Amino acid sequence: MELPINSILLRTFQLSTHLGQGTCFTYDSDNKRYLMTASHCVPEGDPGDVTNIHIRTGQGYAPMKVTVLGRTEAALDLVVLVPDLGLHRHDFPLNPPPDFVSVGQEVYFFGFPFGLATVPWATTDMHPYPTCLVKHAVVSGFDTYKTWILHGLSNPGFSGGPVVTMDGATPRIIGVVTARLNEPVDLTHNGQPTGLNTAANAGILYATQFVHALDIINRNPQGLPLTLTLA
Repeated sequence: MELPINSILLRTFQLSTHLGQGTCFTYDSDNKRYLMTASHCVPEGDPGDVTNIHIRTGQGYAPMKVTVLGRTEAALDLVVLVPDLGLHRHDFPLNPPPDFVSVGQEVYFFGFPFGLATVPWATTDMHPYPTCLVKHAVVSGFDTYKTWILHGLSNPGFSGGPVVTMDGATPRIIGVVTARLNEPVDLTHNGQPTGLNTAANAGILYATQFVHALDIINRNPQGLPLTLTLA
């Protein structure tokens, strides 16, 4: 099945702060726009605080002010922001979660691993941003209905990226990438153990379930009005 992913590709951006680089994406609700990412990608701030991030464009990184709408508990590592710019047109909706997600279901996650991007899209006038990469995973399980446990290879830079599943021909957001699992691998020299080890990607990643972002929005629906023109 062909994946109709323009609604995600045009909403996903690479962000940078003094904490490092990650991925963020927009979500619209009741004609208001929100920006969300992993909390560890954004400087600390309480609801109502204004902070600065940078969004990657075809010409470099552009500064953007965002207001912290809310954060989840630290373990869920999710923050919802209100951007001060529209970033893109709003005729590509990102659909809310389905009523049910099953273990074994296929999903896709989006982001900028190691800063990689699909560069040609960065040259268009309507969307002057690099386009994210797409990877595939399977829902392996969940943790107390808060975190999806996915089987897939995540990399540095995917933090904050959206996770979607297919409802027929409709992609629906189910989570936000927050972490990956590493496993220790013993190092040897000439076949002999060195007593040292390194971290290797275990093929397990974690995504906070999107309902927690919706809870933050529903408690304080103060997003950017979609009637504003793009900068």
